[in-house]
Amino acid sequence: MVGDAAGNILDMNPVSLRLHGFPSVAEARRHLREFPDTFEFWSTDGRFIPVDEWPLARALAGERFTDCVIDVRRTDTGLQRWINYGGAPVLDEAGRLEYVVLTARDITAQRETERALQASELRRRQAQESVTTILESISDAFFGLDRKWRFTYLNPQTEPLLQRRRADLLGKNVWDEFPAAVGSDFYKQYHRAMGKNIAVEFTEFYSPLNKWFEVHAYPTSEGLGVYFRDVSQQLLLKAQQQEAAGRQRAFVRDVLASVTDGRLRLCETSAELPDPIGGSGDWIPLLPASGMRRLRDGVKEAVRVSGFGDDRGDNLATAASEAAMNAIVHAGDGLGRVCRNDDRVQVWVVDQGQGIAVEHLPRATLEKGYTTAGTLGQGFKLMLASVDRLWLLTGSTGTTIVMEQDRIRPGARWLAG
Repeated sequence: MVGDAAGNILDMNPVSLRLHGFPSVAEARRHLREFPDTFEFWSTDGRFIPVDEWPLARALAGERFTDCVIDVRRTDTGLQRWINYGGAPVLDEAGRLEYVVLTARDITAQRETERALQASELRRRQAQESVTTILESISDAFFGLDRKWRFTYLNPQTEPLLQRRRADLLGKNVWDEFPAAVGSDFYKQYHRAMGKNIAVEFTEFYSPLNKWFEVHAYPTSEGLGVYFRDVSQQLLLKAQQQEAAGRQRAFVRDVLASVTDGRLRLCETSAELPDPIGGSGDWIPLLPASGMRRLRDGVKEAVRVSGFGDDRGDNLATAASEAAMNAIVHAGDGLGRVCRNDDRVQVWVVDQGQGIAVEHLPRATLEKGYTTAGTLGQGFKLMLASVDRLWLLTGSTGTTIVMEQDRIRPGARWLAG
């Protein structure tokens, strides 16, 4: 576009007319001071630009310029464009201003793209700041690794656990800084997580720090994110509790064996249970309607074939019924079977209930009528009084009872009433 020395627009090419919303040059021919009636100019930082600072005014003042980016708005039509102006004065031979020339280039699309990118970058930074804030405040220690195993971030909680300053580790290779971890489960699991793009969880001891760590590692777009915490005290406490529980259980086992003359045998594992004898019968589902009757009938048939006397056979059948009843009442169901040879009959009852807590074992096995939701119930003392030997394996995953009765009554009797 061209303007005279007085500030009047003389001419506009078609591109400039379109950019400023004029249908013809005649419509555009006006003085600089008339344009504010229908135009507003705004800077890139959102500042309103007075007419004395418009590109035409700057050129009239003798200034040469390029890349003057302005948000141009028409107040009468609502037109809005981003325009990049350039301008220069043209002087006559005497050095007086003759006219000015302005260039105008539409950069609306470029500007909108830039603003979208800026908004996206702002959102990314805000998200990153939010993530950082969370990672800084969580109780677990956390560090990030890139694909070259370099630390990209460590939260404050890592410092007391790793006994290293964050600033000293950033940008460093984790295997160079912690060489004792090479070849360990840390090394294997981190490589597995990154190589297979899967999350891993594990607990591992790191000897230089004398600590056990519980670790959760997750693949990320940059490499690996690792949450970890020191579980040394928890594992020590758990080991101490297990040791104490083992001592308590061993004590209870010895006491029960002693007071029952060895007839009650408390087992730690299934390997301590007796082998099934003779021809092992089929497993019988212990259902309320028919399971107990079928098991009792199986016992009666086994003692008959083995030549038991009535009293010893009846005692074993009674004990089997009590065991089956406890499985149904306290576990909902179970399985039973009868095994025999010519000298002995063996009855198995298995359930998947809660088992008996070790502190309840003495009363549950020896006290008549003692029962809790987690014990075998009221009939266990009767079982002991009715059979020659009884094995008990019980825990949180269920209970197994094995009862044996010899055809000929053993010489010693443990119960005196």
